[in-house]
Amino acid sequence: MFVGRLVMGLGAGVAFTAPEMYACEMSPPSVRGLTSSFGELFINLGILVGYLCGWVFQPYWRVMVGVGAAIPALAILMQAVIPETPRWLLTKGRDAKAVSSLHASAHFTEERVAEQVAEIKAAIREEEATSAGAVGEMLRP
Repeated sequence: MFVGRLVMGLGAGVAFTAPEMYACEMSPPSVRGLTSSFGELFINLGILVGYLCGWVFQPYWRVMVGVGAAIPALAILMQAVIPETPRWLLTKGRDAKAVSSLHASAHFTEERVAEQVAEIKAAIREEEATSAGAVGEMLRP
């Protein structure tokens, strides 16, 4: 039972963290903080709505379970149309696709796209030079 709860907790952590990271990577630098703040706000509003639905649909618990299953199912289906982030594309060497992704997501000018690509590449090079990997970073004090 403990292992099951541990796995579910890790899954919930990823489920709450990954969308915020994606939104921050896809948004222009000027609004990244706002984007992550909205993510936190919507998580808390979702918890509130969940409690309210539990109170309203108490006699109709099957409806509440169905609605609770419909939203994650919709999120899984939407994964097929979510574009890759420019950062991921640049780490894979797909520079042209990263540039088009920046144009589509942030509506940058050509100069701003070039600046953003240079910044992302510099950050990737720095991380590759200094990082021991994600596990190594967690174990380091």
